[in-house]
Amino acid sequence: MIPAIILVALFLLFHSEPSNAQNNTNVSSVPSGCGSNLGSDYYLLCDKNSSWGIILETLATAGIVVSLVLIVILVGCIPFVKDCRKRANAALLFFFLLGTFGLFGLTFAFIIKSNERTCPTRIFLFGVLFAMCFSSLFCHNLRLMGLVRNGKGFVTGGWAVTLLIALTLVQVIIAIEWLITVLVRDNLPCNYFQYEFVTLLIYVMFLLVLAWITSLFVFCGVHKEWKKHGAFVFLTTDLTVCIWVVWIIMLTRGNVDLNKRPLWDDPVLSIALVSNAWVFILFYVIPEIHYLNCGNKDDMYDDAASAMPTLTYQKHGLENKMFRKDEGDDDVPKDKHLYMDSPYDSTLPMQNLGPSRDFSIPRPHTRNAQNGPEHPYNEYYGRKP
Repeated sequence: MIPAIILVALFLLFHSEPSNAQNNTNVSSVPSGCGSNLGSDYYLLCDKNSSWGIILETLATAGIVVSLVLIVILVGCIPFVKDCRKRANAALLFFFLLGTFGLFGLTFAFIIKSNERTCPTRIFLFGVLFAMCFSSLFCHNLRLMGLVRNGKGFVTGGWAVTLLIALTLVQVIIAIEWLITVLVRDNLPCNYFQYEFVTLLIYVMFLLVLAWITSLFVFCGVHKEWKKHGAFVFLTTDLTVCIWVVWIIMLTRGNVDLNKRPLWDDPVLSIALVSNAWVFILFYVIPEIHYLNCGNKDDMYDDAASAMPTLTYQKHGLENKMFRKDEGDDDVPKDKHLYMDSPYDSTLPMQNLGPSRDFSIPRPHTRNAQNGPEHPYNEYYGRKP
């Protein structure tokens, strides 16, 4: 997909050359689509004949909107993330989104013609923004390398953010020193060669290679649920390396061999910015935000086990022996089990207290003339006549 975008943009450059040449020869003519009161430096933003500027402007604007929406979604999701390890990674993702947002905005500085205001912005922000993104990927890999091995990152979230800022500040210092040197050299502001601009980005390319190498170590570990995050970083760095190889070759050699310098210099850098920023969004930011609130399989099993304590936790205290047979129950006669084996019986066995008595109401009998009168309750009280 990315090589196809580059080829389409280069095809548009071939067809945009006559219009640009006309604009160079006749500066006073206003191209179609632009207002008469607009400066000539901004003609590429609205020139319908040079369509590459309008296309890149549209893609950059869409990227800015998408980046802002993703930042809002990320900030809104952080309070609902239960896993503290993912919450620490979200801080790195936030800085990465800020850098991606800046790359989309920087595209407009390369669509506008280079002048005293846009040139320092190009030199300074190009390396700093990419350094922020690549440092974020590297710090994320450091945490993932520990998570896939022992479930804990090699560095905490706070130290990872601190390392990210420190690595970015190195490029800030390099860019300031380089910019001061170029501005005061020969009293010609922003008069530099293309290979000098590439030399300025050596430290940024080092961070890119470092992020790519460390992403390979993420695949070595026992916790497989974290390896998919390393796959996102690996795919993103692979595509980024391809894009950087293409634009560096085109800027240093390709434009010279095709006799398109300086006509193609700004479009090549603009295409590199837009394509690389969209790679960051599609292959890293969106998948990471998607999996931010998704629970891992091990976490789901742990939650289910903790919800049923009888499966994992040992009981403490004495059991109710009312519902358990004694150890010698097998030797007890069967008729005794009728009294002792029921769970509703008391601990003391029931015993017969004496012979049963007849509590029936006595009936009157006829008087026996021979033995004399008989009392009707003699048999009830056990009396003998």
